[in-house]
Amino acid sequence: MYNRALEPKDYTLGIVDNDPLVLELLTHYFVASHAPLHNESLTRWYQQSAQVNPLSPRELQALDYYSQGKTTLFIAHKMNVGESSVKTFVKRACKKLNVRSRTEAIVSCVRNNWI
Repeated sequence: MYNRALEPKDYTLGIVDNDPLVLELLTHYFVASHAPLHNESLTRWYQQSAQVNPLSPRELQALDYYSQGKTTLFIAHKMNVGESSVKTFVKRACKKLNVRSRTEAIVSCVRNNWI
């Protein structure tokens, strides 16, 4: 069920694509979830503020491998670096994304379609 209190603080109100199909799909979602049906609700859950990707290609690559469930040893081998380098890539990514864990970094990247 839709709950505004659960929205991340960085959600912004915006205009959803004017494509009638998109609007119809969103409306069906809210009807099925018994959420309030008004334009603000439709846009708030659908549109998150756009962020510029601050991560290096190597940081993204390491997070992408982790998102696939790969081990640090496997990732190091694939990237031709040591395990400590892989951990450093992730640590730097977490700092740039202002998150505390590898999982949070992966979630942030997935939400922003970076991986």
